[in-house]
Amino acid sequence: MLFDFDETLVNLDDFVDWKKAKQAVIQSYISSGIPTEIVKKYQSSMMMISKLYDYLLRSYPSRISTRIQNHASRALENYELEAAAKATLMPGAKDILVWSKRRKLGTGVVSSNSALAIRAAVSRLSIGRYLDEIVGRHFPLKMKPNPDQLMHCLRNLRCTPRQAIAVGDRTYDVIAAKQVGMFSVAVASGKSSKEELMESGADRVIGSLYELQPIVELLF
Repeated sequence: MLFDFDETLVNLDDFVDWKKAKQAVIQSYISSGIPTEIVKKYQSSMMMISKLYDYLLRSYPSRISTRIQNHASRALENYELEAAAKATLMPGAKDILVWSKRRKLGTGVVSSNSALAIRAAVSRLSIGRYLDEIVGRHFPLKMKPNPDQLMHCLRNLRCTPRQAIAVGDRTYDVIAAKQVGMFSVAVASGKSSKEELMESGADRVIGSLYELQPIVELLF
């Protein structure tokens, strides 16, 4: 099973100072020479980092694009690390991870968050032992809804898309999973509504991770 992180397994979002984080990311791009009018048109720091990568790849060699992206990513990472010290588990998260480990199911995290922040949070929350792979925000891998990160995690777990389940709380989690042929379970615990998750193509929509185990048992 491949899980999204924030608002799927762990609540990190509520503890990030997104206003300051956005300003830090904006300054990172501007210091790298990206025009202010291009940088400031995005509503959130995460969207900015995701969307600007395509612009950078069209405008610069891939080596330079990757360097600029990872510099901006580290600016956001500082705020994610602060939040990791306060993050809390989502309902049912530890139960499903413990069960998955007992069933010897390979388990990974595929997230737009920094891998360093993810590791800090899962270590503090004592769930790291249940995770076999963590793929966080790091370029040149594109972020969801692009399936790059999912495919990278599957390769590391030596698993095909048809043998895996993707679990996430946003429409872009669903879209990324369906692009590679994965079974998608959407948890209506984040910013995307149940209706939006269904419309994006989720195979199942659940209210919390407590409802996931029966679905996995039917599939495996």
